[in-house]
Amino acid sequence: MSWIDKYSFVRHTPGGRVFPDLDCWGLVRCILEERKGIKLPEFCDFSQKNMGDPAAGMVARHVFQEIAAPEDYCVICYYRHGILFHVGVFYQGDILHTTNWHGFRKQPLNTFYPQCVRRFYRYAGQDIHPSVSDLSD
Repeated sequence: MSWIDKYSFVRHTPGGRVFPDLDCWGLVRCILEERKGIKLPEFCDFSQKNMGDPAAGMVARHVFQEIAAPEDYCVICYYRHGILFHVGVFYQGDILHTTNWHGFRKQPLNTFYPQCVRRFYRYAGQDIHPSVSDLSD
């Protein structure tokens, strides 16, 4: 049994952040925290129309670094007409993601929206949101 099998129980839920009720960003956050110990900040609700500004902000603040080719556990961002509309996690040639229509899916990278602009981002190791304990000092 693969660790990925757990995610077959995900119910796509707009704004979902707690397993098993996750949207695409919630799934990215869940996988990266569970598999890599990376706690990504909350920055968006993918039911909004334009997520480009928050995503660009995370890159500008060095939370993510754009990379030319995918690598395991990188975040894949899909853009249509310059607007970010979907994210997933790359793992061994596949995209792990969740959609309104299908719930959780593991599918070959090149079969999901091949006509859209796709960018890959590696976590850069910096947290843009200090914890409450960091603020109290």
